[in-house]
Order: sequence, then C-alpha cells, then structure tokens
Amino acid sequence: MSADTSAGGAVLTEIRDGVAILTLNRPERLNAVNGELSRALNLALEAASQSRDVRVILITGAGKAFCAGADSKVLNEYAADPAAPNSGSGRLRYGELMALPKPVIAAVNGPCAGVGVALACCSDIRLASDSAFFLTPFVQLGLTAEVGLGWLLPRLIGTGNALDLLMAARRIGADEALSIGLVTRVYPSGSFLSEAISYAAAMAAAGAPGALLTIKRQVYSALTQDFEAAETDSARLTFETLKGSDFKEAMAAQREGRRPQFEPVSAPFLARPGKKT
Repeated sequence: MSADTSAGGAVLTEIRDGVAILTLNRPERLNAVNGELSRALNLALEAASQSRDVRVILITGAGKAFCAGADSKVLNEYAADPAAPNSGSGRLRYGELMALPKPVIAAVNGPCAGVGVALACCSDIRLASDSAFFLTPFVQLGLTAEVGLGWLLPRLIGTGNALDLLMAARRIGADEALSIGLVTRVYPSGSFLSEAISYAAAMAAAGAPGALLTIKRQVYSALTQDFEAAETDSARLTFETLKGSDFKEAMAAQREGRRPQFEPVSAPFLARPGKKT
C-alpha cells in the first residue's frame, strides 16, 4: 500500500479495482483524530472523489483499531485552551462524506469510538470485523452528541437505540451493531479487509458510476421529503436515465454478451442531506 505523500503519511491511499482504499495511519494512537489526520483524510477524500479511476471509496484503519475518536492530546489542549493551535486546526469534514459523488464504505476493522463512530455513520455503508466494537462516550466527557450524531443515529438505528448508545455510553459488539442496523455486514477478523475490499470492488464493477451517484443523491434527499415529493423526483430521474448513455450501453452490452463500459464520474460534491437548497 502506497503512502499519500501529500498527506504526510497520516492516511495511506491505494486504488485497486476501482476502489480507493484509504487507511487511517496512526496505529500507535489507535488512529485517533488530530489535525494531521483530519487534513490528510480531507485531501485523500477530495482526490478520490475527483479521480476518474475511482468508483467506490473505502475507509479503514491501520493496526488493530478503526478510530479511537479524538486524540486525547487534542482534548487536553481544548480543556486547557480552546484557542490552542492544534485544537481548532484541520477539522475533518465528516458530513461531506455524504455529499461525495461516490459511495463511501467504512470498513470498521476494530475499536470505533467517539468521533470515529461519527466517521463511520457519515459513510454510506458500514462493514464490521467480528472483533470490532462501537462506543459513544460523549456523556462521560460532559459533551453532547458530536458531528450530527443526534440527526444521524435515529435515522440509522431508530430513536430508542440512538438514545441508548448516546445516553448510556454503552459499548456494543459487532453482532449487536448488526442486529440494530448500525452495520450491514460482519466478516471474520482474519479475512476482514479482503472481504471488505471484495464487497467494494463488486459494487464498483457492477454499477454505473452515474447511477451510483444518482441513487446516493436520491436516498439522502428523501430523508427530508414526503413520499409524494420522493416519488416525483424518482419519476423524473428515471425518465432522465432512460435517455442516458449508461442505459443505452447497458442494453447494448446485454445484446452483445459483454460487460458494459460505463462512463466514469468526476463530479462536485452533492448537497448535504438535510440542507435546504
């Protein structure tokens, strides 16, 4: 796996089979978030979203953890002085994961806590190792539900489950995360990364990038729409895509018994979910 030198090595980037594999690379700190990692991941996500070679983005962690949350050194700086240089610099743009024009998969390979949970929840899909666990310890620190988790978690797992995680600050394992819908698949830890990459590569190979972008936009827009508005948008988008080059290519490929050659996507950010335009 090659280091992204522009990011100073805090995030490693590899592109394989249409998948940009972004690895949080502070294993000695359990990939805890500080200014350096935030800036590195922002750059890596921006590059992946603009690359015509990338169809799907996968985020995972180096070593035994996915992300232990905010680095305790940064939290101590905040406690001492909220204006400290590192405490306010290089903020990770969590919500923009939902606005990226490509699917984003969080491959949670181990412990995932605090803003690490926010990073996973802002991704479109979450996969977990059977050794992973999730923890939202905000109340134990006298803090609130950070990075929009008060909006995200009820939509992902229901209000009761969201309040349970946030208020009880309870650690849950991968199986419970699967049962409440926080993750969509759990794989054995020994083969986790290869399984997660295979999942992402299958998505990259099967789907037209333009259709993936449109469906992502549809799903997030529908969170703040009534059914009639969502149905109207769906009809409009269906008509547009029926006239599009990807649909014509898919039909031609079926007739000719070959794999379709869809157009790549390099697009600006989508509107963030919940944002009024």
